[in-house]
Amino acid sequence: MVEELGGDTMMKLTLFYVGGVDTPFWDNVSLKVNRKKMLSAEMAAEAIAYAFNAEPRAVPIQINI
Repeated sequence: MVEELGGDTMMKLTLFYVGGVDTPFWDNVSLKVNRKKMLSAEMAAEAIAYAFNAEPRAVPIQINI
């Protein structure tokens, strides 16, 4: 996307692959899931905050947790 915008932009783009996050979303889902193996909402939020607060020259392109 950044390349499509010409590559010279102040916008940063980060892809997050967080997998399952243990939130109330799963309370009424009929699938059998092991919530103990899921990320906590706090951990997912910390990864997003890390990318958001990165130094302007730093561009975390992809975060897998």
